[in-house]
Amino acid sequence: LLLLMGASVSSAEDARDYHISSYRMDAGIQPDGSIVVREDITYSFSGHFNGVLRDIAVSPADGIVLHRVGLVQAGGELLEFTKDSGAFSSDSGTRGTYREDSSGGKLRLKLFQPSDSETRTFVYEYTLDNAVLCYDDIAEFYWKMIGTEWTVMLGGIDIVIRLPEGASR
Repeated sequence: LLLLMGASVSSAEDARDYHISSYRMDAGIQPDGSIVVREDITYSFSGHFNGVLRDIAVSPADGIVLHRVGLVQAGGELLEFTKDSGAFSSDSGTRGTYREDSSGGKLRLKLFQPSDSETRTFVYEYTLDNAVLCYDDIAEFYWKMIGTEWTVMLGGIDIVIRLPEGASR
């Protein structure tokens, strides 16, 4: 009986889960057809996690430029992460660092920030190149703001798309 009770306690301690309680995106369409994006994603962790993964679909844009990633601190300041040159496949990394991998039409990010049953907001800032098709008389914007790669439910979704000055809806 004691052995079974010990096993149930250890499995309860190992249980962990997370969900995204808030997803905010600001996407500014530029006159040259690029899009400057900032995502603020709030993760609610239950249990211990070493960080987060984020896949950003690049297609149909021509490419992506990552400006910065980080963690929103208690006072609202952004703790900017530094790039780690370690192997992307490794799950161990230094707190406050990230790794990236570009393959399969997406940018994969792995952020290292230990969390233990808490809520944290991570920020991703990037530019998608040539994401808007611009013609002489019209422009076409076709991009999935929230892709299908999510494995958890997203809550509190707020997306703002800003058109360039002089553009009409």
